Amino acid sequence: MENGGSMPVLASAGHWRQSGWFVQAISGKWRWHVGGVDCDGGTLPKRGTWTSVRCTWDGTYATVHQDGKQVAKKLCQPTTTPWLGDLVIGQYSADQGLQYQFVGELKNLSITNE
Repeated sequence: MENGGSMPVLASAGHWRQSGWFVQAISGKWRWHVGGVDCDGGTLPKRGTWTSVRCTWDGTYATVHQDGKQVAKKLCQPTTTPWLGDLVIGQYSADQGLQYQFVGELKNLSITNE
């Protein structure tokens, strides 16, 4: 991650406290937002270093794993209202702005519904 917005979004297909999901760097940690529920944890990488982040929802819990270790887990009963907007990489999909701009590199990005 390089210089970007104050709360950059890595990938987004949703709206906070409403529908869909997004992965965000906020307040020094990761936020995995699923259908109105925030699951926050981990630590943001130092500039110039790589980290691996995996965010999941198994039907009961939202979890965040960083570098293979679970760093957040939250009971999650998200809204089932579907997100009808776009999938956006490097920006918030619901309300695009400079504060949500991700500047850096992503590699091996995988978005699945398994």
